[in-house]
Amino acid sequence: METPCAVLDFVPPEFLDCPPERLVDVLPRPTLFDLKGRDPRPLFVSVLLHGNEETGLEAAQELLRRHLAKGLSRSLLLFVGNVEAAAAGVRTLPGQRDFNRIWPGTTLTEDPFARMAQFVFDYAARRPLFASVDIHNNTGFNPHYGCVSRLEPKFLALARLFSRTIVHSERPLGVQTNAFTRLCPAVTVECGKVGEGKARDHAIELLEACLSITELPDHPPSPQDLNPLRTYVIVRVPPTATLSFDGAPADFMFPADLDHLNFSELAAGATFGRVGDGAQRLELAPGDGAETAPEGYFRAVREICNKHGALLILDEVMCGMGRTGTTHAWEQEGVAPDIQAIAKGLGGGYQPIGAMLARAAIVDTIREGSGAFQHGHTYLGHPLACAAALEVQRIIGDENLLDHVKQRGRQLEQRLIERFGNHRHVGDVRGRGLFQAIELVEDRATRTPFDPALKLHLKIKAAAFDNGLACYPSGGTVDGRRGDHVLLAPPYIATSDDIDLIVEKLGTAVDSALRSINH
Repeated sequence: METPCAVLDFVPPEFLDCPPERLVDVLPRPTLFDLKGRDPRPLFVSVLLHGNEETGLEAAQELLRRHLAKGLSRSLLLFVGNVEAAAAGVRTLPGQRDFNRIWPGTTLTEDPFARMAQFVFDYAARRPLFASVDIHNNTGFNPHYGCVSRLEPKFLALARLFSRTIVHSERPLGVQTNAFTRLCPAVTVECGKVGEGKARDHAIELLEACLSITELPDHPPSPQDLNPLRTYVIVRVPPTATLSFDGAPADFMFPADLDHLNFSELAAGATFGRVGDGAQRLELAPGDGAETAPEGYFRAVREICNKHGALLILDEVMCGMGRTGTTHAWEQEGVAPDIQAIAKGLGGGYQPIGAMLARAAIVDTIREGSGAFQHGHTYLGHPLACAAALEVQRIIGDENLLDHVKQRGRQLEQRLIERFGNHRHVGDVRGRGLFQAIELVEDRATRTPFDPALKLHLKIKAAAFDNGLACYPSGGTVDGRRGDHVLLAPPYIATSDDIDLIVEKLGTAVDSALRSINH
């Protein structure tokens, strides 16, 4: 049976000098080389996960030219990724998945490329890996640096073989290094711009070191040997905004040499651009990313349901009726369900009410069949509750409260990031609109949850309530037992001062609860 990618225990001679644009003639599909060496603990190396980042390929080819004839000192698992994109000289082909978002941990588990990455991971997991190195290029004026997802001695030692500048990052999901962290010390190395000779030479030095050293040290490196960094916040330009780098009028006008600020410390109040007419605002996101469903996920689910004649049913009891900034949360996904449950935002708390929405075809099927819908209860269609819900929806429309939810939602997200984005016990800040949450973890680096016996989420709830804040805690969100998070859902009419106060009170409650469990 054909494997998801090619597996070779030899190197075709034409591979050693093949340029990336012609590689597809030698390796028609992604290929895993399994090459034996004197030390049976393999070094795993991945190159060309992005087709236009060729430094890793060049370094691997040079390494093999040097060592194949006399034999490798250490076994080597070399994965050559997106050869089709390399042939076109692009990062990924149109409609193709990013090869550095498909590894175990991804949400795209049913994607064919994700299954391929799982195959490679499982193949490597059967071996006592020494280390994993994923080689990339980047753009702009950047130093060479390494990325690790664990701040453990062996991981830092591996990254230090390449650079003293080390970025600690645990997101996004599906990244090769984050996956291989489960198996061995792993690093992503960023080698600067494509085509720079020093980039290839630097990558070769790292690979040579990984083949030659016997062990990675298991003691912490000296602080002066490292320049550790962590992404605290991501500043995004909205997709609808215009931008310029030459002074031309735009929503955002950046200097031509903006990339010279990369990896530098900016003083408070420093300027790195100008805003146009003020209609657009930069967006802030947590440094590790707030993971929502990936782009296209719900459309893919819709297509699967259509293909198999299944109904797409969405539960929007909490997130619907304006809570995320649109009447229905699914509007932001470009799909529509067959059946939808709504409740909380429907009546705004003035009367208890819930409802089921369904497509006309479903209603017609019931009407033309038995004509009965046997799911009613005593107070079904209660006129007072319906009147209250109707008035709530009228006010939401008349007072443009959905726009207000979007505006205050951006503020809430930014304030939560500012307060908790670098908190040692907050693993994530995520949400949409006025529906935001923080996830509590004992160890931020590994995302290890707190002991469920501590009931941290309930302690935060009690501390917040004592301080005048009602929040929505929950536990067991990791595996049914472990996992703590706290959700915020302010009123649609919340003011800017309200949002600031909510985050301030939540911060006080979190710190108080953590102190109560000696953290």
